Amino acid sequence: MTGDFISPPSLKGRAALRRIVKRIMALVVFTLVVVILLAVTLAATGWFRRIIPFRGVAHEIAHPISPARLTPDIKTMTGDRISAAWIGHATLLINIRGKWILTDPAFSERVGVETPWIGVIGQRRIVEPALSMEQLPKLDIIAITHAHMDHMDLPALRKLPKDATLLVPNGLEDLTAGLGFSKIEEIRWGEEREIEGVKIYAFGARHWGERTPWEKKTRGYNSYVFSNGGKSLLFASDTAYTDVFGAVTKQRPVDAAVFNLGAYEPKWFRQAHSTSADVWKMFKQTGAKTLLPIHWGTFIISQETIDDPMLWLRAEAGAEFDGTVKIRYIGEVWRGGE
Repeated sequence: MTGDFISPPSLKGRAALRRIVKRIMALVVFTLVVVILLAVTLAATGWFRRIIPFRGVAHEIAHPISPARLTPDIKTMTGDRISAAWIGHATLLINIRGKWILTDPAFSERVGVETPWIGVIGQRRIVEPALSMEQLPKLDIIAITHAHMDHMDLPALRKLPKDATLLVPNGLEDLTAGLGFSKIEEIRWGEEREIEGVKIYAFGARHWGERTPWEKKTRGYNSYVFSNGGKSLLFASDTAYTDVFGAVTKQRPVDAAVFNLGAYEPKWFRQAHSTSADVWKMFKQTGAKTLLPIHWGTFIISQETIDDPMLWLRAEAGAEFDGTVKIRYIGEVWRGGE
């Protein structure tokens, strides 16, 4: 009988292979033990709760996404006034004398980095949006303040109706190109636009615009004053403490001011976000009669506890709180004049 004969691996080769596998297994086990010990140590010392991604994951494991406390009745938001409903995070549904504006829409379960394999990697929301995208009225303007992932939710923007005008800061054209909107208005600091009868003034505060830490593209970041028929509202967006809002509203008086609470711990976050004391001080400088605080209680993106921003705001406002602070829960509606 003839033919090629294939000899099995040598005993020496098999022994070497077994040694390599054992070393790999030992390394994996060692790594797992180190990770477990580190996690236990962090938890025991309290540091586990201070690491933001760990806090979000821990909450996600222990709690399902909660429904919003209230459901806005948008039928009550029309008329010759300003009305606003807090949908969650920095997403506010505004009606100014019949014109509908939606700010920084974030409706996805998670906000973060999109991947083609496992979807979005990032923080999961802890409270559902107070309205679904299907429950929204016909929008006139969708206003984006900046490109951060919790303010510019690309999966949500792809799903929103495309007949509204998308209002964005400068430098976002690569992000807006594939969203399907036929009307996109770019606005820079100090510029004013009129869209569907609503006058919009854009200006900057103390934040930054890049979507990721590693990108080199310069992106704008805006705050806005929306005005229509003698009614005006300031939408401040993310900012550290600054006196710019008082300066702007001296020239453009507003009836109400929207400020973002939260994301101020650890302290170095305050280079770009405001404490509750900062928010109260900036609000008082605007001369507005009504404060609408948002941007807290939706995602775990910092170290302070979920309810701290509103509790500290109540303490800062003191006796003025009840008469001035008009949105306190996700889903709550403020109607100007009531």
